[in-house]
Amino acid sequence: GVARALASTGAGVWQILPLTYTGEESSPYFSASASAGNPWLVDLRDLAAAGLLDADELVTLAVRRTRGDEPVDFDAMRSWKRPRLHAAADRFLADEAHPWWADYDEFVATAGWLTDSCHFLARKEVDPATPWWEWPVPMRRRDPSAMERSAIEHAAVIAREQVLQYFFERQWRAVRRRADDAGLLVLGDLPIYVAPDSADVWVHQDQFELDAHGRMTAQSGVPPDYFSATGQLWGNPLYRWDVMEADGFSWWTDRLRRALEQTDIVRIDHFRALSAYWSVAAEADTAIGGSWVSGPGQAFVDAVRDAFPGMPIVAEDLGDLDETVRALRDDNELVGMRVLQFGFDADPPGEHHPTQVVERAIVYTGTHDNDTLAGWWQGLGSRLRAR
Repeated sequence: GVARALASTGAGVWQILPLTYTGEESSPYFSASASAGNPWLVDLRDLAAAGLLDADELVTLAVRRTRGDEPVDFDAMRSWKRPRLHAAADRFLADEAHPWWADYDEFVATAGWLTDSCHFLARKEVDPATPWWEWPVPMRRRDPSAMERSAIEHAAVIAREQVLQYFFERQWRAVRRRADDAGLLVLGDLPIYVAPDSADVWVHQDQFELDAHGRMTAQSGVPPDYFSATGQLWGNPLYRWDVMEADGFSWWTDRLRRALEQTDIVRIDHFRALSAYWSVAAEADTAIGGSWVSGPGQAFVDAVRDAFPGMPIVAEDLGDLDETVRALRDDNELVGMRVLQFGFDADPPGEHHPTQVVERAIVYTGTHDNDTLAGWWQGLGSRLRAR
């Protein structure tokens, strides 16, 4: 498997993307739930071996083989896999004697995020086009009687969503055991923000910058930079850090705890937003008109250290940094990131140059924003190649 193959190369760390539901453009960085696993990753063969699918339901989907530069046909994958996942979940729920039931019951009893996330996902399954802020007012505001009626109305779909989450959890646990046996640490990834149309925002509306109807009043992004003349507009709601700090950043520590159930270490994406973040008006078309707003800084890091004394955290500290961000990283001895392709952009050498790389850093050849290492090298002039 992957774990053994990686370990055979001498690798000690396996870095993965977020394991969450994928959202817009099939991205795990815009998920309907920051805690729920991605059921599209579930291996149907395991479900068939457990008696939940028949052999003829595993016939491979006939999809034209794509070249390496073509996108995966996610729509085709979903249309083929959805009915099979649903069939397996429904069969499990109908089979009271299935040997997985004790494990499933324990999972449901101990996963504190499960009920709200699956309620949200069930409503989105039934009506994917309507964001939660356009739901009837009592449901939007999570009125207890409305919530109870909705849970009854959508009971079958909620139960199925819970089982799909269990399938994911069971299989990911097995992957983690194999990684552990191979001596690999798994490095997970935590997006700094969550999607506006998500269980997280619906459940914790007071902790986000929203109006009385649940719509964003400001959105995330970054200012103009090397990669974009108009900046980047991400479209996530911003946090009300004052509210979060008042309750000890419990939403964040719960989220990190869930992530650390799945991995050994977690990379916090866009770490610089914890020092200061770019705030853009919700109705803006570009990120140009935004402004920097102070983040929670040291208070946040202290809360994380209290919850996780070992600090199994990597700070994604790339991009437009100032001394305040660097101090937050270095004063707390956090592991940062260095990118070799950035190391030859400046003279004198900056912190990404091999001679300047510190011990508490993970070094990469490039990122998703860079060319491949071979392409980068081929594009260099002779003087830079010699250097």
